[in-house]
Amino acid sequence: MKGISLLSGGSILALAVTMAGCSGGAAPSLPTVKLDPPDLGFTACTAVAGPADPVQQQLVQNLDPALAQVPELGSTLVSLSAASAAAFDTFDAVANSLVTLASTQDPQQFADDLSSSGDTLQCYLANIVAAVDGANTLAQGTPLENAPVISDIYAQALAISELLQANPAGVIGAPSSASGQELAILTDQLSALSDSLSALGTDFSRQFPDQPIFASYLTVPAVMASNLADVFDGVGSLDANATSRAIRNTLSNSASTIAIVGGAVQLGLPLETLVPAGTQIGTLLLQFEDGLNLLLEPTFGALSTVLAASPALPANGFADLVSGALAGSPQLGEFGDLLSGFSGGGLDPTGAPIPALSDLLAGIPQFGSLAQTVFPNQLPSDPADAVAALPSGAPDVPTFGELMDRLSN
Repeated sequence: MKGISLLSGGSILALAVTMAGCSGGAAPSLPTVKLDPPDLGFTACTAVAGPADPVQQQLVQNLDPALAQVPELGSTLVSLSAASAAAFDTFDAVANSLVTLASTQDPQQFADDLSSSGDTLQCYLANIVAAVDGANTLAQGTPLENAPVISDIYAQALAISELLQANPAGVIGAPSSASGQELAILTDQLSALSDSLSALGTDFSRQFPDQPIFASYLTVPAVMASNLADVFDGVGSLDANATSRAIRNTLSNSASTIAIVGGAVQLGLPLETLVPAGTQIGTLLLQFEDGLNLLLEPTFGALSTVLAASPALPANGFADLVSGALAGSPQLGEFGDLLSGFSGGGLDPTGAPIPALSDLLAGIPQFGSLAQTVFPNQLPSDPADAVAALPSGAPDVPTFGELMDRLSN
């Protein structure tokens, strides 16, 4: 396991996994039976560098010191802060993996990059459980009135955590007989968890009207769980439009973070410390609309072509590759076969050629359009000429590698 602190974009966020059961001001004994949080078997988090780092720096880092000082809820709010950071890290890992896939045409490298999002999801779950446990011990140790919601959250977090644990044989489950089923279960559970967290916020606000900041801040990781489920669904189904829409929704909905302004101002946190977060989210939206999204249609189209031409690949084979990568499956067994199959090349049983993924993605005009967006006035105006210029190595002409580095950073 990795280090106990969560580092993101240069900021250090206290990981509250070890705080499960703790809450400032909680009484040492409980008058009624309290639900114990599940043991997810996850004790450490590691950050993923990526495009959402500025949001974490502007928002999470600025808020953490004030959140930690909130009476009774300090450690609980820090847990929510760490969960939000982990959700943004999951987004970073997915974005990085898509850029890697487009630039390298290598499913192996895509899976390696995507596997880090499984770790960040585990980190998210661990901190959500810690935050819910902290909230459940508020107000002289009286458990929340709506115990079924707490029970649902714990059960959903445990179910997702178990799905993210690798099967030594390769892909989780049996993709040959239930293609795509594991990813569908995972995303359904993430959506259900989002609903349960929203219900908890409503219940908490009703029971503790003098603590509005918890329900407001809970909105951030709750909404992101649902949006990330949509991102994984879009990627697994090779649906460029759905993935683009889910990416935009993940970013635009995360702007609901500004809903905590009311609570933050009550804490004496200057309003100007929150405004840059909204600005950064807006910048990210523009970046992904003009950048990463241009990669999705040709990349997913090429993968779909390989999938259709390869009889050995199951109908929802890319969803199996995604779920296996999220679970950190080893590069062998059925998972290894998927990686090999999506690379394409060779002949099918009838002797017909299977197109190579690298050939399908080589020199696509969309890369020229993307390069013109990222490097204005440095490339020919025609997209086909622009993409041809990238590997030229001519003075003052950006390389393809520089284009991908600029996207990922």
